[in-house]
Amino acid sequence: MDQREFATYLKAFQAEQVEVLASKSRDYASDRDQLANLKDTPSVDPRVALCVHIWKQFRAVSKAASNPEAPQSQPVRERLMDIANYAVLGAALFDELGVQDQPATTLTSDHPDPLTYDQAAELYGPVVATNLYIAGQLKRSEEAAYRSCFDGPQEGSD
Repeated sequence: MDQREFATYLKAFQAEQVEVLASKSRDYASDRDQLANLKDTPSVDPRVALCVHIWKQFRAVSKAASNPEAPQSQPVRERLMDIANYAVLGAALFDELGVQDQPATTLTSDHPDPLTYDQAAELYGPVVATNLYIAGQLKRSEEAAYRSCFDGPQEGSD
């Protein structure tokens, strides 16, 4: 793809990006707050919620790239579009919070009663719960976290 072809592609991609973001905003945001999907996750810092959403899409793209013949629940191009839109939402979120180049160690939730792994798994599913744990957002023992990465969630883990 030469420079002219890429410029044409970029213009079309960005126009589609605006349409997709507007369409999904109706499903995931509210009139009062376009960032509600990131902010309304109980006991989770919205910046971490953003990372979890991006990671989920990135992980699916990575799996598709490593095994292109495997069936996909969503086309890779749509997932890449979602990543681009999460980047826009993330920039808006960080600008709204006034955060500039803040170290990742300060992104943990200050909520007085963080969720347990089991609560997060019930609300969001085991993949998101594991990502939240890895991001330091859940109460959970190290052994249980290690087991879930290799064996899936364990009964009675907290």
